Amino acid sequence: MTPAEPLDVLAARVTAALTRPCPAKNAASLITTAAVDVLSGIDCASICVATERGGLDVIAPSDPLAMEADLLQQQLREGPTLDALAAGRRIDVADVAADRRWLLYGPKAAASGLAAQTAAPLHTGSKVRATLNLYSRSPGALDALEPLTSMFVSHAAVAWCGAVQVRNLSDALDRRKTIGQAIGIVMERYTVGEDAAFAFLTRASQTGNLKLRDVAAQIVTDCVESSPAVKE
Repeated sequence: MTPAEPLDVLAARVTAALTRPCPAKNAASLITTAAVDVLSGIDCASICVATERGGLDVIAPSDPLAMEADLLQQQLREGPTLDALAAGRRIDVADVAADRRWLLYGPKAAASGLAAQTAAPLHTGSKVRATLNLYSRSPGALDALEPLTSMFVSHAAVAWCGAVQVRNLSDALDRRKTIGQAIGIVMERYTVGEDAAFAFLTRASQTGNLKLRDVAAQIVTDCVESSPAVKE
């Protein structure tokens, strides 16, 4: 990409880069790779997903430098990525060495070779759980990329949302299949009907303070391990 390209040409490049067919599990790699390929001045990119315990999972970093920056923010508990997740809005840093918002992270990030950074929320609903992180080794490099960066982030959010929905659907189908298998096992083992078998699973879930799918998975696992074919 060169700065002389018209915006409509750049928009077409962004769309083409982020709509290539790929498995849902590869969507993150598609996004971070496209960011480096399409956005001139972006040296590396990553996606960070907030964990239930308040940490960060670094997904598909395009370069070890991006991984280092993401882990540094997690270690220091400060940085643009964490602020973008908390506030649900994009955070732009023209010069990490000079920015006074992150007194610990800024100097360490600059020492690692980073100069500019953008952390953009990837909305998949009412709660932001992930950010697209764009890194540059040149101060002010991100300023020259507008409005292309905003356009790219919007497309990336759509691609990410689609991937999350596909993953959630797949997980739901897997859970439903496992619960169905467990119900069948309980019905056969105790000679009860489907409703009674489901009630059995529900009581076991509540008594053990476990998720229903975990109870079902354990029943299926125990059945497989105790079957004669496995014992042989």
